[in-house]
Amino acid sequence: MPKPPRRKTEWKDEYTLLCERCGYIIEDLDHTLPCPECGKPISESLPERRSGSKCQQNRGFRNLALSLLPTLMHPFKTIDTLQITEEDPSWLAWEIIGLATITSLFFSSMLCLILTWDIELTGMFFFFSIPPAGLLAAAFTLLTAIEAKGLQIIGKSRGFRITSGTAWAIVGHGSVGWFVVGLSIAFGTMTWAVEFHFESKDNYSFAGQVRQLGNLVMYPGALAGFLFFETFAYLGLRRCKYANRLRPVVSEDHND
Repeated sequence: MPKPPRRKTEWKDEYTLLCERCGYIIEDLDHTLPCPECGKPISESLPERRSGSKCQQNRGFRNLALSLLPTLMHPFKTIDTLQITEEDPSWLAWEIIGLATITSLFFSSMLCLILTWDIELTGMFFFFSIPPAGLLAAAFTLLTAIEAKGLQIIGKSRGFRITSGTAWAIVGHGSVGWFVVGLSIAFGTMTWAVEFHFESKDNYSFAGQVRQLGNLVMYPGALAGFLFFETFAYLGLRRCKYANRLRPVVSEDHND
């Protein structure tokens, strides 16, 4: 049986139902059938399938925290169920970056206190860590915004349907990588304070071990977090290039 002619991905608008694998227009086809172009089940391209992560379903600190680990452990599942909406989803990236900054500061300070039991040193470490943490958060923010814009530019140049909402949904969840970077750097800088503490007590052996542990965690951890962000953005671009979203219901005003 001859293959049906391909319908170009010249959709009427951003809500036109497309096959999420190949971009074939499937709006008027039976949803129980496979895509005539690539064979992907049409039901797997329906916008209703994109239920969203926990933090997309219900905003809040608890759901945001509960979304971090699943995104890290199951990135493909997260990408395939990203909720694409009309609302500006950039809030997710800013909340994760803010959470990463605050968590990193308190996490590293508590470890410093536990390892040294020096309240004065811990207080100084916390105080002097605030400006670098702020600069790091600003860097994360800038890189995330650049990545979101980059996804839109690449998508447009390749004929993908990467809207602003799609790009920000991708980089917002990918910002979990910045959480890893923040924790890794915070842990590494904390070990500098601990090393100084034990060197002042002539315990050079333990100070050296702490420093080695800090290097072992900070550099690979920061690199892993950065690579996760970039890889998630790339995978998101590939797997959401024709992502569908629900067409808004327009209420008609019949009042004269």
